Amino acid sequence: MCDNPDTCNATGACQSNNEPTTVVCRADAGECDVAETCNGAGSCPADTFESAGTACGNSADTVCDNPDTCNATGACQSNSEPTTKTCGDAGTQCTHQDFCSGTGACHDNGVVPNGTTCNDGDVETFNDSCQGGVCTGTSCSGTPKPQSSGYYKKLCKDGHGHPSHGDALTNADAVCVAQLTATFAGLSTVDGICAVLDHDSSGDHDSSGPLGKECDKSLDELMALALNVCRERVCPDQEVDSNCSGGPHDHTLTTAAASLAAADAILADPSRNKGTCKNARCLAKEINNGHGLHHTSLLLAKEAGNKVRLKWDSPVMDDGSGQASGYTIWRRPLNSEIAFVQLGTTNGLTFLDSTSGTTQWEYEVTFTIEP
Repeated sequence: MCDNPDTCNATGACQSNNEPTTVVCRADAGECDVAETCNGAGSCPADTFESAGTACGNSADTVCDNPDTCNATGACQSNSEPTTKTCGDAGTQCTHQDFCSGTGACHDNGVVPNGTTCNDGDVETFNDSCQGGVCTGTSCSGTPKPQSSGYYKKLCKDGHGHPSHGDALTNADAVCVAQLTATFAGLSTVDGICAVLDHDSSGDHDSSGPLGKECDKSLDELMALALNVCRERVCPDQEVDSNCSGGPHDHTLTTAAASLAAADAILADPSRNKGTCKNARCLAKEINNGHGLHHTSLLLAKEAGNKVRLKWDSPVMDDGSGQASGYTIWRRPLNSEIAFVQLGTTNGLTFLDSTSGTTQWEYEVTFTIEP
């Protein structure tokens, strides 16, 4: 290619006919392979390459992909970052740290499972959990409407969920309770809730130890309180005028969250006993029955003609059994010290005081319950 046959010239000499140095004798085989030209002496030089580090191929410069460069053997080398290098999402409570894929792309490692406990930094919310990669808290407001442990027992039957009156426990309730308490940590199903509430035939009920009847009842009340908070029937910051004796909340103004935490700490302690369980039961029950909240289900409303309409909820015994067979309505002048006077009876959940007039009254409703 670089050496043509020699020929005689006009003066009788044998003349070399080598190709000049401008003639390409070996084309390049890629970006990193240099095209060689004849050396003028009749031969093609050895294959030569671009200097190592010469830019080639992909010129992108990103977190995970540096520009490609030639190597010493004439190949175009990819300079992607290794899979140990971080990129993209730096990772939060609810998302995973992203890493380079090793092929120049940033690999999205996704979000943590929904329901993972987190803290959204807002003191006005509670029960914070990850939802779709975002830490979300639940706000709570309004009048407390706690339900008793007996109410929740009615939502269980034979250790399983048992919808009643349009209400039913859910697995989300279980997850919330688990996040809210150490005593019920790991709870994730309705059956788990019902296993706690439907334990009347289990345990050593004659014992004063951690498996005794008093501790069983305390677990019922703690479960009910946690469910009331999870279902926003009671706000964590709801003030509680505690009437429980013993412990840090002895006749003090506290909150539902503080009472729940105190009861939970008692019942999560393996050394709990009849006495400590009694204190835990008191702390939870006085919220569940509304006494510690100065709340009852009785509602009063003025009607035309200076009449007063009374409405209330049906009571439920602690074990979930029983049903009220009748109600007696009483009244006396507001702020009076005299005895209540019977006003009437009913089998329903409402009563109209048609004789209230312009006097200010305070009312009381008592009931008879049949097991």
